[in-house]
Amino acid sequence: MNIMLESVKDDDPFGFRATESTKCVDLLQTYSNYFLVNSDNVIHILRNSGKDYNDFGRYSDCVNLHGMNYFLVAVLEKFPVPLAVGLCLPSICTLGEVEEFKPFFLHGIQGTLPNLFADVKGFNHRSVQLELDDLRVIEPKSENKLTS
Repeated sequence: MNIMLESVKDDDPFGFRATESTKCVDLLQTYSNYFLVNSDNVIHILRNSGKDYNDFGRYSDCVNLHGMNYFLVAVLEKFPVPLAVGLCLPSICTLGEVEEFKPFFLHGIQGTLPNLFADVKGFNHRSVQLELDDLRVIEPKSENKLTS
């Protein structure tokens, strides 16, 4: 089952909401709604995910110590240098499910552009309009299987 993120500017601060649920979405909502009970899992997600421009997080800890899935969310072509952030999520989350979060990621990246590229001379971040196809979600585990 795919989650569909539809644009809803009124009731969601991020501008999107899931119209169908998946196991990944359900689990992340449970972690969020019951943070104190699930604090260890939430801390693993936060600690092992990237937090800034080209911060890949802690791949090895995410996958090997905590048995979670690691994804790289990247924009490879639109900026002076590629932009990528590592994302550590529960093992129940699949590449297909994370792909469905692209509108959310796109909205977040577009909102941070003024801060990310404010001091880059000769680059006008206002001229960049990201599209969903500009955003790639990469699962290193799968990519590495293809090359070995």
